[in-house]
Amino acid sequence: MSENKNYFKVPNEYQDALCQIRIPGQAGQVLAVIIRFTYGWKKKEADVSFKTFRKRTGMDNRHIARARNRLIQMNIITVAKKGNKKKAYYRIQTDYTKWKPLPKKARGKPSSKKATKAVAKKDDKSSPKKATPSIKDIHIKDIISKDSEIDIPTQELEKRLEELKDDLKEERYEGEKNYIREGIKEIKKLLKGRPDNE
Repeated sequence: MSENKNYFKVPNEYQDALCQIRIPGQAGQVLAVIIRFTYGWKKKEADVSFKTFRKRTGMDNRHIARARNRLIQMNIITVAKKGNKKKAYYRIQTDYTKWKPLPKKARGKPSSKKATKAVAKKDDKSSPKKATPSIKDIHIKDIISKDSEIDIPTQELEKRLEELKDDLKEERYEGEKNYIREGIKEIKKLLKGRPDNE
């Protein structure tokens, strides 16, 4: 009788450690992908692209990045870049005693405060310090509907533009292509007004 190969082994110590800690939903999804490409391929570390995370989890880059950061904060994974800077190598922290739960403030649903800061008006005098939002906190709908109010560094806009162009090539976004194209158009408009792009 042939052996069934449709499974992979994980160490008992890992499974025991997993039982002892609460991992938020999306962070758990990202961790599952990392496990699939490390333990699943009998490797200590694996390079996993955002495209792979999107395909496996159905999450967008912003949520993937936030989930990954939570896993790093919890010391469950480490991320390193080697040679080609675009590749990120993921490794499970195998000293499970170093795993730590998230602080209570970081649990539950992510706060919408960042998104609010990202679209703060330039002339809002109630805000003592202007927020410099990361593109990860900006959704396409914010770019489309409030482009005049968003103050994002040029480098971040260019990065988001490339991500949207990649999304256009993916079949899973077939129903959202017009929406993505509109986002690309609006980002190009924002970039056109920058001194470096005139």
